Amino acid sequence: MMTSPAQQQQRRRHILTVTLGIARKGGYEAVQMRAVADCADVAVGTVYRYFPSKQNLLLSALESELDRFERKARPAPTGAADCYEQLWQVISNLYADMARDIRLAEAMARAFMVAYTSECSDADRIRHRLDALFARLLAGGDPSTAQRQVACVIVDAWVSNAVSWLRRRATTGDINHRLWHLLGVVARHEGAHWPPNTRPDSG
Repeated sequence: MMTSPAQQQQRRRHILTVTLGIARKGGYEAVQMRAVADCADVAVGTVYRYFPSKQNLLLSALESELDRFERKARPAPTGAADCYEQLWQVISNLYADMARDIRLAEAMARAFMVAYTSECSDADRIRHRLDALFARLLAGGDPSTAQRQVACVIVDAWVSNAVSWLRRRATTGDINHRLWHLLGVVARHEGAHWPPNTRPDSG
């Protein structure tokens, strides 16, 4: 019996949910197609039909997490300082999730870095989504060309610091402070009165 598009989407989401659970417990190495199929109660061929490789599976799981952040992130309706605060909240929440689910974060970060350095289209798509999300938050709506360029610089810094964290060269507290100061420099250049006097926790 053929499955409907809605059933296929539901099955795909179920496989991704199972993958996130496996990665949370065992990290990158634990995410094997057979293990995912067994936990999802589907055939291995079914997993491969939706996700042609482990990298694609983990990157799709990362995209599902980005979907969650995009639903929560709403462009600030008022001034430039509020836009920077909104962007900072998204960045700090990303790092908070990394610190809370270290094995999951490492699994997705490792998959992204491998794909990104090999010029994988999945990694490019995720990078473009981050660029677009950060630009919308900076603009509080539709971004200008300059705001898109600034967003790209911030994403570059975010990715670079994520690599440092993945290689144990920086803590989430370290990269929190780096991005906090970077946003402050950019905000002052744009004439926005941000950041406030308080600083992020060292983590």
